[in-house]
Amino acid sequence: MLRRQFLCLISVGIALVVDLFVAPACAESGTPSLKDTLEKGLRARRPVEFEFIDEVVFLVQKEVLSRQLVMSCFEYARRRDRNQPFRYFAPALRIQAKKIGVDL
Repeated sequence: MLRRQFLCLISVGIALVVDLFVAPACAESGTPSLKDTLEKGLRARRPVEFEFIDEVVFLVQKEVLSRQLVMSCFEYARRRDRNQPFRYFAPALRIQAKKIGVDL
């Protein structure tokens, strides 16, 4: 009986120690940034595409463009073409941004 209690306490102790070290690592990873999401999700390859994404991220940070607007254009482009979504994203975002008075 004493052996079972000892093993139970040891296993609980190990679980707590592992939780202390693993939980913060999982919390740090979280969700990817907007920049990472756009670069990876739109399959950006050319420097012009990366510059456009940097500009969009900057405008979202300055609250000129809403994140919701950018993500809706992102989803539209990914639905439209899974292989080359960037070619649909840039024009769609330019059109939507122009409607609210932002020139990209």
